[in-house]
Amino acid sequence: MSDRRRTGHPARFIRVVGWAYGAAGLIGLLVCATQAALPLGGAPGFAVTSARAKALGLAAVSLIILIVSIGFLKRRRWARLALIVVTSLGFVGGLVALFVPSAAIGPSPPEAPAAYARLLRMVSTANVLVPLIACAALGWILWRLRSPAIGEQFR
Repeated sequence: MSDRRRTGHPARFIRVVGWAYGAAGLIGLLVCATQAALPLGGAPGFAVTSARAKALGLAAVSLIILIVSIGFLKRRRWARLALIVVTSLGFVGGLVALFVPSAAIGPSPPEAPAAYARLLRMVSTANVLVPLIACAALGWILWRLRSPAIGEQFR
């Protein structure tokens, strides 16, 4: 058994993942607080009820992630299992983003500047690369969370 496990210090993986998920939860809550402070009636393309429902959903998910990350940092067994579920849902969401077509970005109008066409190409590329990178990272985190070495630290 390594010195880290014997002395009770959390592994670097646990600290990094716990803090990363905690930061994500806090950022989500800050986004919700900002949305709550802004007037919703002026946002074009969004129904007020739809925007509120999305903000409440984001707040709930962010709060759950924050609570789970705190439990994970404290090495609670339930938190490791909950983090596996949260990470699995994120992984599936990334796969959905990759394979389920979303609203296509239309071609740029002929009178649009060249910079606009480049921006559209960058957005299209990001729509593929971001979920791909997220799936790779979340898959690796899942693999590590399920490893016996990490599991031993939560018993």
